[in-house]
Amino acid sequence: MEANDLKPDPDLTEEQKALISSLSDREVQQIDSVLLSNTREGWSKMAMIVAITMNEHQFQNSSVPDIYYAMRIRKLVETGVLESQGFIENMRYCEVRRPVVNI
Repeated sequence: MEANDLKPDPDLTEEQKALISSLSDREVQQIDSVLLSNTREGWSKMAMIVAITMNEHQFQNSSVPDIYYAMRIRKLVETGVLESQGFIENMRYCEVRRPVVNI
């Protein structure tokens, strides 16, 4: 991987922003819930979690872009619900996991 490859994911288009702003709190919570259900205690590529989530039955016909799912994962990392390693601003170069609980 070259340093030039480390570019952030693109910004949402104006059309995508309008679509995202129309999501209800319940819909955003549903997205977060499915993202979390597809995340394990072991490291997984963020892009893979996004792809698996987008292929879930309830999202298959959705116009919500992959970038938004990655944004939601970043929010979950920011709030401590998930952990990350790598370049979090680009879903191809980041891995995430549920925090490991040591007993």
